[in-house]
Amino acid sequence: VNRGFKANDIVLMAYDDIPTLRQNPFQGQIFHTTDHKNNVYPGTSAINYKGKTVTAQQFYDVLENLDSTTNDYVYIYYDNHGGPGILGVPDGCGTHITTKGLKAALKNMYNNGKYKNCLFGIEACYSGSLAEEFDAPNLAVITAANDAESSYAATYDSVIGSYLSNEFTNYWIAYLDSNPDCTIGELYTTMKAKTAGSHVMYYGDESMKDLKVSLFVNV
Repeated sequence: VNRGFKANDIVLMAYDDIPTLRQNPFQGQIFHTTDHKNNVYPGTSAINYKGKTVTAQQFYDVLENLDSTTNDYVYIYYDNHGGPGILGVPDGCGTHITTKGLKAALKNMYNNGKYKNCLFGIEACYSGSLAEEFDAPNLAVITAANDAESSYAATYDSVIGSYLSNEFTNYWIAYLDSNPDCTIGELYTTMKAKTAGSHVMYYGDESMKDLKVSLFVNV
């Protein structure tokens, strides 16, 4: 919302447990930096799907039923655990997101006229193992790792006793903030150069590298 989007243009899925965990010394707040100055928690009312509703099937359904058209540029960002051919969902939320399920959901999005172009960032271990199978047209996917490796956490906070983010996401946010006019290709090459712990990969429509990221997310 702070980037100029209307609330109803954003669909947010999160388990929503961190702000109220007993171990969190900053109750009701979440931080990405150790100075604890910028609370990034949007509030529970801003989360569309939380708790046990954060399932693989719900993720597929959200993608396939977006309130969007063939004139829209759709931006998807996933940040969680992953493994060969799978992306994680929170404990207790059922089976993993799978290559087959996500591939079909993305293809259905295109076939049902849900986007003109789609930019998909995936922060997860083994994320390339899913993206290399996607075949939806007009889709660009940038992954934190290739098909056979982990990606890594970053920004350890000794006050909280946990990592606050991960290497790929930190560079992604920082680069977009400082380069609002960048292209998808420039974002990819920068992520690839800066992310040291894993191999950032690009999959999908090569022609989309010339598109401005600002078409998808207000930066």
